[in-house]
Amino acid sequence: MSNAIAVIGGVYNETCSFPWRTAVLGSGGRAACVLANLGHSVNLFSAADINTEGIFNPIADSFLRISCDFRRLERSASFYYSHPLAQPEIRYPRSNLGDEPLACPYHDKALCFGMLEGMTSVSGDRVVYDPQSPDQPSWFRAKNSAKRLVYILNEREAKALTGESSPELAGASIASREMAEVVIIKRGPLGSLVWTPQGMQEVPCYRTPIVYKIGSGDVFSAVFFLEWAVNNRTPIEAAHGAARATAIYCATGGEPQVIRPGCYDLEKMPWATTSRTASATKSIYLAGPFFTTSQRWIIGEAYRTLVSFGMKVFSPLHDVGIGLPETVVAQDLRGIDESSLVYAIADGADSGTLFEIGYARAKGIKVIVLAESQDAESLTMLSGSGCRIYKDFSASLYGCCWE
Repeated sequence: MSNAIAVIGGVYNETCSFPWRTAVLGSGGRAACVLANLGHSVNLFSAADINTEGIFNPIADSFLRISCDFRRLERSASFYYSHPLAQPEIRYPRSNLGDEPLACPYHDKALCFGMLEGMTSVSGDRVVYDPQSPDQPSWFRAKNSAKRLVYILNEREAKALTGESSPELAGASIASREMAEVVIIKRGPLGSLVWTPQGMQEVPCYRTPIVYKIGSGDVFSAVFFLEWAVNNRTPIEAAHGAARATAIYCATGGEPQVIRPGCYDLEKMPWATTSRTASATKSIYLAGPFFTTSQRWIIGEAYRTLVSFGMKVFSPLHDVGIGLPETVVAQDLRGIDESSLVYAIADGADSGTLFEIGYARAKGIKVIVLAESQDAESLTMLSGSGCRIYKDFSASLYGCCWE
């Protein structure tokens, strides 16, 4: 038995196209860096090829408190993101863990992530488990054991594991089957739900100026684990601290070293909280040109992301299509009339999009504008008429939920 914290999880190659960023971290590597930067000794158990291990080891050494135990792979997995909210292209490892799970010796406190390479074998006193698989999450107790167990997963994973559509029922089902004392279900911009035997409580998300989401779930799990398993905070206290730490990480471009002791204390948080349930009665109107491949791509990404957040979206491209002005315009304007918010992609100053923005504001409908390449002078009428303007694509989509 070791006095150090155990972290079990993948170390992967990660690339984001916009904003451009490359890293060798993964769930296990990122969580180990966060915990070490917060002053704790960490034993990291993972699997990697020789090149990935060679890149990560100096990173681990720079945090001073990480010892690494790698199982050798022929090739490590790589994740490629077009933007921080994109579905990644995953290039899987050429070899996996086979029939022998990645084993971790008994630790009092262990943070365990699901791995692309296969199953883990973990035992501990206090264990936090994050399945890290939206399509095929695994049950923790299939190969692992814990005296006290916490599950942290997102809504899609909870539904895949249990078949329950309600977070409350999913949390209770996981707790009953796995003998988990806490189940946390993450909902992106809508915050998290924390299930305990006393009931379900809501923990908010923090509204930040930019949202670099890649790896944010790893940070949440790492800080919750630290606060609950090491610092003996209540589950609700630990979840609130994890939410604040995650906001700091997302707002500063995704660097684990920004999570320092005391940085996520409540009185130091510069951002407001937000916690709202997605409304099924009103739509978000998705405004923007769709005359070129790139324009249709960003409309498609915005539509997919907003729907994944639980939003009801009216998109002229998806719901009306291409047609004659006398056919499509009336349907588009009706879509704005029946919406509570317009999300407008303003780059290129498309005349149709600008008209939709003006029509919405004249009707008293809120407007969120994405303007990555427009200068402030060209946005004078939009900002002066009460539109909320974003330069960051991810934050603008989160803003639709926050509004």
